[in-house]
Amino acid sequence: MTSIPTSKSSGSNRLGLSPFVVGFRSADNWAAVTSLIDSDATETRVRTALPQATVAHFATHATLDPENPFASALALSTSGEDDGRLQLAEILGLRLGARPVVVLSACETQRGRLGPGDELAALQRGFLASGARAIVASLWVVDDQATEELMAVFHTGLRRGLPVPTALREAQQHLLAIPRWRHPFYWAAFVPTAERVGTD
Repeated sequence: MTSIPTSKSSGSNRLGLSPFVVGFRSADNWAAVTSLIDSDATETRVRTALPQATVAHFATHATLDPENPFASALALSTSGEDDGRLQLAEILGLRLGARPVVVLSACETQRGRLGPGDELAALQRGFLASGARAIVASLWVVDDQATEELMAVFHTGLRRGLPVPTALREAQQHLLAIPRWRHPFYWAAFVPTAERVGTD
């Protein structure tokens, strides 16, 4: 069965960050995966694929801007008018019609800044507001190898039909059983945001 890529690739983009992979599954064919790797992972192509995706996995870098949280961004490839930064302000303008599970397999994607009304301005909040039914995001800088292993087990759980929190818990327990990744640093960074219910 085809797998969603769960780790960053080699090379770099003009942001000075190593490149990235973005993987999508669609409701039409769960076994099929659309992968946008390195130069293919432009903002335009990601924006085109997202509305039809039931799972969207971003294995990339994130930049957190504490002074201007809406400028926080996921690193993508540059192309034409695309600047290679999918910013929170842009994410809020997306319409995710298939209500996807969005996995932000990057560092500190759960972090943000409290705004008026105690609303957290963070990347995960942007995807939730745009229609995602569940988000998996990280609280701190993560280890690449441990994260790749965790995400592979997590996606296996999703394919088995497990709810997002259950699939993530199984993946964390898997890492906990591996001596070199037993410390919570390696497996506890990723947290789920509750699955979305109802429609707008």
